[in-house]
Amino acid sequence: MSRGQQITQHEAWALVAFADRLNKGQYVKFPEFDQETGKVSIQPNRDIIKAELALGMVHVTDEDRAFGEKMYDHFQGLAFTAISQRLGDYDQKIMNLIGKETLPAGLSMVYLAPMASRYRREIDREEKNEILEQIGITSTHQGMVGSPFQGKMVIVSKFAGKIFTGSVIKATDGNNFYFWTSSKTVDVWPEAPNPFNVIAVVKAHGHTREGYAETRLTRVKITE
Repeated sequence: MSRGQQITQHEAWALVAFADRLNKGQYVKFPEFDQETGKVSIQPNRDIIKAELALGMVHVTDEDRAFGEKMYDHFQGLAFTAISQRLGDYDQKIMNLIGKETLPAGLSMVYLAPMASRYRREIDREEKNEILEQIGITSTHQGMVGSPFQGKMVIVSKFAGKIFTGSVIKATDGNNFYFWTSSKTVDVWPEAPNPFNVIAVVKAHGHTREGYAETRLTRVKITE
């Protein structure tokens, strides 16, 4: 790679996809070494990109280029985000790069190298939000307050309580939303998308932040 070399957007994103493929979908920031030989076993994404660029992109496939186009199209959406809200420094740098026809190969690729991993996270979040929106449309309050409840759940989100020792859980049965707090630690509750059966008591009927009907439970226990 020559000093000051310029590359197109399509080349840049194809290289991001190429490094992502070689590292099997993982963003590697620092080299990993084989314990027996001491040699580098996994190269950082940006080092892979630098080496491939120096070779003239001879190993970049049509699939890499196609995935690169998907990422490029997706992250052009940052420009629309910037209209309604202020971007962080990193996102502002990415938006500035995306707005150019050609990019300086060196520094630009340092910023773009992690973007394949971020793309997957954002796509996963968008798909999850679409599913939750569909559930929200059908969600209704379940059971009478004080009545026994049983059902099969999948975690929507879970986190440790901030003002108490325990966990805060949001879950769904596929058609309705549920919420409960527990003295149990977060790791007790299965990770999504693993389903689990519970028995509980209906504590109250409320709504999510988005306004969807949500049944609030208490005395929640996992059953076989």
